[in-house]
Amino acid sequence: MPAIVSNHTDFYQLAASYNITFHHPPLAARALTQAKKVLKARVMKIVETNNIDLVMLVR
Repeated sequence: MPAIVSNHTDFYQLAASYNITFHHPPLAARALTQAKKVLKARVMKIVETNNIDLVMLVR
């Protein structure tokens, strides 16, 4: 697993213990539609940079 992207920091230390890069991009409450577009672009940049083939969306 090359990276974890989360809107919560709960598992930052767990990821670090396995030497997995952890990303916590902020999501502003106002202008939510625009913020989601920015967030999607950031996630796609992480996917492209790390040559990731599979993305799992976990709740």
